[in-house]
Amino acid sequence: MEIMRYTDYSKSLELADEFLLIIGSDMVSESSSVSYKSVLKKVIKDLKLNASISLTFGASLTAMFPIVEKLVTNMNLKIDLNPETVVLMTVSGFTIAYLEENKDINDKKVFEKDAKSELEELKLRGVGNGVIKKIVKCIKSIGNIFNIFNILFKHKRTLTNKFFDMFAYAAITIPVLNAISYMIGKYHMDLESLPSNFLSLGLGVTTIAAKHGLNYLVDKLKDQLKLNKKNILKGINDVNDPTFQKYPHPAEFVDVEIVDDKKSKLIKEQ
Repeated sequence: MEIMRYTDYSKSLELADEFLLIIGSDMVSESSSVSYKSVLKKVIKDLKLNASISLTFGASLTAMFPIVEKLVTNMNLKIDLNPETVVLMTVSGFTIAYLEENKDINDKKVFEKDAKSELEELKLRGVGNGVIKKIVKCIKSIGNIFNIFNILFKHKRTLTNKFFDMFAYAAITIPVLNAISYMIGKYHMDLESLPSNFLSLGLGVTTIAAKHGLNYLVDKLKDQLKLNKKNILKGINDVNDPTFQKYPHPAEFVDVEIVDDKKSKLIKEQ
């Protein structure tokens, strides 16, 4: 089955409605037959990687492993998709996306060294740079979905407008990532189709919020994401105002363009 392109406006709204409905619902399975935590520890030890990403993002990073596995599996690539390779692909894509969003982070050279080691190991496993570039693109698309929800957590001082700040907050990310995994499975999305479908999904979510107001979105998600409605709506005079109209057009939230190859030092075509 090929995932249909949700470029039609009404389809965007249908996709968004379904996505909001299943966040935190019983329709989503959180279990996995693979103990990715132990595999991650082994990969970090074997390649002598910096463990800070694993420590910072913890359960949220672990929740990304089955997502990447589904996306790659749906591509029908000739890759031995064992747990170690899945972890390596995910951590590599995650590290590169993190570096591209955070240009001035401390220990930048350490992260770059890790990314290069991961890419070299993946080449030995038959995974080329082209696949990792697609994974980076998908991670950024997923990140932009989280940016749409950022307004719901603006009262938390620990969060900013950056995806990875949201990602470090497991109580938010796990229900949303589980819903994303469900959508990928149901519509058979892969590394190539996810960014365009998530562009449409982002458009649908922001359209719903602009049409019905922030109050509607909070009521929709307050139980699943354990939202404090009073804190979120503090300072807003009319909670039914379409608050999202103050924010950029949905297309600005979901940037599906990948980094310019000429500027990327980490990923080069083989």
